[in-house]
Amino acid sequence: MHPQRAALAKENTRQTVLLKSGFYLILITYLTLFIRLNLVDRIREFSLFKEPDWWSVGLFTLLMLLPLLPLKLLFDWSLLYYIPKKFGLIKYNLFHFLKKSAQSMLIIYLLLTLYSYLYYYSIPLKLPGFIPVAFSVLITPSVIAILIFGLTLLCSPLVPKFLKLSPLEESTSKRFNKLLNKHHLKPSHLATFKDSDKTNSMSAFFTGFGPFKKIVFSENLLKKATQEELEVVGVHEIGHYRYGHFLKGLTLFSALIFFYTYIGISLLKRFGQALNSGALPDLANFPLLFLFLLIINLVGWPLYLSIKREWEYNVDRFAIKAINNSRSFISIMEKFMESNLKDPNPHYLIRILFFTHPPIIDRINLAKKFRK
Repeated sequence: MHPQRAALAKENTRQTVLLKSGFYLILITYLTLFIRLNLVDRIREFSLFKEPDWWSVGLFTLLMLLPLLPLKLLFDWSLLYYIPKKFGLIKYNLFHFLKKSAQSMLIIYLLLTLYSYLYYYSIPLKLPGFIPVAFSVLITPSVIAILIFGLTLLCSPLVPKFLKLSPLEESTSKRFNKLLNKHHLKPSHLATFKDSDKTNSMSAFFTGFGPFKKIVFSENLLKKATQEELEVVGVHEIGHYRYGHFLKGLTLFSALIFFYTYIGISLLKRFGQALNSGALPDLANFPLLFLFLLIINLVGWPLYLSIKREWEYNVDRFAIKAINNSRSFISIMEKFMESNLKDPNPHYLIRILFFTHPPIIDRINLAKKFRK
């Protein structure tokens, strides 16, 4: 990697990490002030929220989020538009960004409102000993369902892969086709999506299950990679299918939501009234519940990412062994570094808190071991 590009990659990663960390700290500070300033007591004074119905629960969630909307817009502008534009990673205009940001805000609101509805209407089931478990069982499949629905139908510019796939027209090698057949896949399971008009980054992924499974290559990847490099990427994605990572990923994320919710409700039961946040299921203790969830996430999210990185590492080993072509593996990793501008060798804390994949330098070193 050219030293100038390496410096840009490090700076891009640094600014992105600082921005995400700062916004997370702002969220925790906002909810803490919400509680410490006794705004929960003022909420209880409104007759609208003393005996909430279905629409007042949604309104309460909106009012709680309203002060954060300008900050969220500023965060999105910095993360999704200003920084990528500064480093030449995107091509889309401000209008396209605003559309993306509005859609992501809608997703967040729908998820939190669903969480609030289930919280308020499931707690009064009079199961005091089972409240955390019962609520967690109710909310986990609901959140997963709305998340998948939201990402696929409401957020298509963020994930064009799910809605705008087209068959892969490029021919593939006999060796790659043989590996496809070995794992019960066909060339018809290969697809691509157009992204060259919006970004300079490259990507590939495996998605779906049953008749809907796909190995997807971005248009930029098809343009920049050689035939051998595409084969490396394709076999890597076959590895995800072989190890069942799509369904395992949904299961892992579901487990994460379950345990977040279980611990959050348990803490709320134990400390809610002591912190003047109200008894279950008082609407006014939503801020405290969400604060607990943010704090729990500081432990749960790094564990989730560590599992994801281990999966990627295992799939890298599978791909290198299957094709016996370390040279092409290393060259495509270098191209990913060049196009996506991710720090190839980040600080350990950045690695465990923000990276879903092993750093590029580790992946290259793995390939070099097989070449010896």
